[in-house]
Amino acid sequence: EEKLYIRVRCVGASDWSEVLSSGSHTGIVYVMRNDSIVWKAENCQDSEGSDQKGYHLTLEDILNFVIACPIDKLLFLEEGIQMNWTMAQRGLSEGAGLAVGKTLYNAYDLEHNAQDIYNYACALAAAAADARMAGLSLPVMSTAGSGNHGITATVPVTAMAERMGCSQEKLLRAIALSDLVTVLVKESIGKL
Repeated sequence: EEKLYIRVRCVGASDWSEVLSSGSHTGIVYVMRNDSIVWKAENCQDSEGSDQKGYHLTLEDILNFVIACPIDKLLFLEEGIQMNWTMAQRGLSEGAGLAVGKTLYNAYDLEHNAQDIYNYACALAAAAADARMAGLSLPVMSTAGSGNHGITATVPVTAMAERMGCSQEKLLRAIALSDLVTVLVKESIGKL
């Protein structure tokens, strides 16, 4: 009945080990070596704490925060924007992984079709995910604990801001909104 249930057994020449994870990525239930349990959880809670945090934020709360927040408090987002944008550019230039992003980019001739900002945003986000999932050795900024969520929350917004000629302040506020809405959604639906 768990959303996540993984039992892994590794067998060597003379020994074997087994680990059971249930409920979450870090919800280790037990670790076994040969026929002995080496470690067993007292309860099968996620070691990161899977219980709801009790946040009662609304979209209106988040929007009000993003509008009122002093811009200097959002400057830290610039590093993540740059990391994820670099991943997108590499995915686009190399056609990494399944090359979904590069295929979209070329199919819609997005290098010359500056008006098609929707497909441009989709292509760049897909290119970043292609590159990440193909194992390109570049960092990405995660959102809500996921690199692909970080890409999804930042790259399309960055692409739209670039094509629309938005200011850096508007970009930072839009990224903050996107990141916080992603966190709110993840809190509601769970990690998986």
